[in-house]
Order: sequence, then C-alpha cells, then structure tokens
Amino acid sequence: MPNLLKGIKDMPKGKKLVLVVIAALLILVLSIVIFGYCVISPMYSDTIDIVEAAPEVSEDDTSDIELEQSETIDESEQKQEDIVLEEQKHDDIYNIVLSGVDTRSYNLNSRSDTIILASYNRTKRTIKLVSFMRDSWVHLPDRGWSRINTATVYGGTGLLINTLNENFDLDVQGYIQVKFDDFRDIIDALGGIDVELTQQEINYINRKLHSDDRDWSNDITAEPGLVHLNGAQALWHCRNRSIGNSDFERTERQREVLSIIVDKAMSMDLSQAIQLIFEMRDSVNTNIPITTLAEMAFDAIVVGEMTVETTRIPFDGTFASANKNGASVLEIDIEENTRLLHEFLGYTDE
Repeated sequence: MPNLLKGIKDMPKGKKLVLVVIAALLILVLSIVIFGYCVISPMYSDTIDIVEAAPEVSEDDTSDIELEQSETIDESEQKQEDIVLEEQKHDDIYNIVLSGVDTRSYNLNSRSDTIILASYNRTKRTIKLVSFMRDSWVHLPDRGWSRINTATVYGGTGLLINTLNENFDLDVQGYIQVKFDDFRDIIDALGGIDVELTQQEINYINRKLHSDDRDWSNDITAEPGLVHLNGAQALWHCRNRSIGNSDFERTERQREVLSIIVDKAMSMDLSQAIQLIFEMRDSVNTNIPITTLAEMAFDAIVVGEMTVETTRIPFDGTFASANKNGASVLEIDIEENTRLLHEFLGYTDE
C-alpha cells in the first residue's frame, strides 16, 4: 500500500486527474448498483416468467367447460402459470395489470378482488384505468368458463393476464401486484390521500376498522365532504361493496383512489419520488423492466401534464345478470366489450 500511494504521488499531474476521474466513476457505478440492489430488487422477488405459447392441442379444448364456482379450490389444482408471450399491438401504448391480492405472500393463489388495466400512451400522455368486474363470466385458458377473479386462484397473476389477453385481444405482459396489507403502507408513504366521502361511507370505514381490524385509533371524525384518509382508512374505502350498487361502485371507488394516487405521485419532485420508491420497495411485486419504470417515472415527474381517464368492463348495456352453477355472475358480450375497450385505449384511432 505505501508503494502504491508513493507511485500515485509521483505521477504527472495529468495522469493523476485521469485516475481521480476513473475512481469517481467507479464509485458512482458502485453506488448505483448498491442502490438498485437495495431499492429495486425486492420488487422483483417473485416475478413470473414470460414464455412462448404452447402448440394448440385439439383434445384439450376447454371452450365449453364451465368450472364449478366453489369458494375453495383443491390445492392440487393451483399453480402459478407463466405469462404467454404477446406481441405489442401499438408502439406507443403500454399495458399493465394492477392486481390486489388478499394474501400474505405473492406466490400464494387467492381470488383477486381488484383487477385494473393501466394503459399508458406515450404520445398522447394519458393513463387510462379500466376496472374488470370480479363476477364477469370469461374463459380461462386451458381451464374453462368462470368468474374472472378466480383466474388468480387457479393460476395466479399469470393466468389472470392470459385470461385478459385471450378474452379481450390485449397484449399485457407486465403486472404490479399489491397485497392489501401493503396497500395501506403505500398510502401512508404518500402522506395519505384526500377523498370525497358521504356520511354512509365514513360510517362503513369506522365500522370495518372496529370489526375487522380491531382498531379504534383510526376513526374518521371529519364531516362528510373532502376527507383526508390514511392507509387503513383508504383500504376499507376501496373494499367497500356494501354501499351503492355493489361491485359497480366499489370498482369506481378504486379507480378514483388510483387516480388520486397517480396525481399525487406526479406532483412530486425527483427526490420525493426516489424516497417513495425506497419506502414502498417491499410493498409491491412486479416484472416491469427497470428501464420502462424509469421512462414512465421521467415522463410523469419531469415532463408532467399527464391526464388520467377511467372506465370499467363490462360497459353499460353489454351484460346481463346470470346464474352459473349456483353462482351469480355477469354474462358479458365479450365481442362488444372488446370493441369498446380498444376504442377507449386508442387502438382504433386514425
């Protein structure tokens, strides 16, 4: 070591400067690698593989099979299915599935009560959020017909994505999973959100905090109107399907809250955004490439001026209530919903 230091001391001034620059660059690269490992890697802890579609086998056709709508499914039938590779349909439109799971681990399969397609249009600078009603009757690839929220029971988020792609002619490859318990942490990391609430909605949240969370410390005491919610309160607001038209208004609440989250995140400066990513690194699971996340974050935070639009599937007038194997479902016109969805996302724009 003394000889090394002496050698550096005796170097010409120009070489010393080059050495200092190289050392600084090495430290910078090392810092980025360490930062990426500590902050980003937890979000990729349980990623799902993307694979080429298997050749079709006619004898395995499940197009007419209706799956039993039991509340429990044998564990032997559960697995995490791979995502079937799909070619991107539009260079400027990138689709992601946001899935809320009521489970302790991402690698356990449970019904997905929150299914939202987030579609990002790079040129038009729009984020479009589409809720899929949990009771929508769709075809699960290689399984049969069932409610859409059972896809995650049979095959996890992989089967859910394949189901969306098959039924609605989509190209989804990326996903963000959030466990309900972690959703509270994300809202708290944002500093809470402001939501318009009725007295009925306030009473529902307080009642659920007491009965389910055994929590009497987070009661909402504000009057109806614009109310500031923390994570625990916002979670029960999003899960509320008792007030209004059941799942229709519940998905509307979820889209509203997600829009508020997007708007709040877009108002952050770069240092705040980095801090938020650090705080929520253990609260989400995703397979979206880091380069894509960085591009979208740059657009949202640095470029700004992004608009958010929302809707749901099924669209009005494209479904009817039905009974399948003793379960109440929404029998939807898949062809018409696909047409309206593509129109909403911008695939049919000239």
